[in-house]
Amino acid sequence: MHGVVGKLKEWKEYVDEYLKEYQGNWKYYASSRRLSCLKEYGAEPCDLDENGEIRIEGLTETDLKPYTLKSDLEECMRNAALSAYPENLENMYLFILSSSRVSIFDIFNKMGKHIPQYKQDEDGNMVEMTFAEIAQSKAENEMTADDMVKMLVAVAYEFRSLIDFTQTVPAFENYEEELVEFRKDIDKLMHLDFKMPHRAEEFYQRIIKKSENSK
Repeated sequence: MHGVVGKLKEWKEYVDEYLKEYQGNWKYYASSRRLSCLKEYGAEPCDLDENGEIRIEGLTETDLKPYTLKSDLEECMRNAALSAYPENLENMYLFILSSSRVSIFDIFNKMGKHIPQYKQDEDGNMVEMTFAEIAQSKAENEMTADDMVKMLVAVAYEFRSLIDFTQTVPAFENYEEELVEFRKDIDKLMHLDFKMPHRAEEFYQRIIKKSENSK
């Protein structure tokens, strides 16, 4: 999940370059990328003209497809996209919730062995926590875990929607307005500045219920 942040930055760089340097023109972008890649990594015979030079005229969509912005955006997130479905992360959500709901102290208490828990008082001394303090601390931990899972679910759905955009957007068309919005959505995700969609809220509630039923 930490690695995704770097990938989001790559997405932004691709989009910025496409919109500013290539004026949002898909063919200009793909043709330039193709020429640069073939010069750097070498060309196949099909990429050359009768004089042995890299072909720059009469390029087809097949010639340009690997070098389109769509291809770059998809390749950037390929590994993350395969595992970014919210349902695939369910075990992680349940682990976070169960870790906050059941502690090592709970396990020993069920075994009939009381282990005192301590906190630091205002004077810096370690004092045993009361039953009420333990209950309050546990409730706060559960609330923190619930909030964390809710945030992670919302992020997963938002990230999935960005991936869906890269997979459904046309490769051989100019779509400047859509890319501007796409870039804004990337910024919102990186700053956690977006609303949780209804379907994400429903999924989160199912996770919470499943966690509570497993107590």
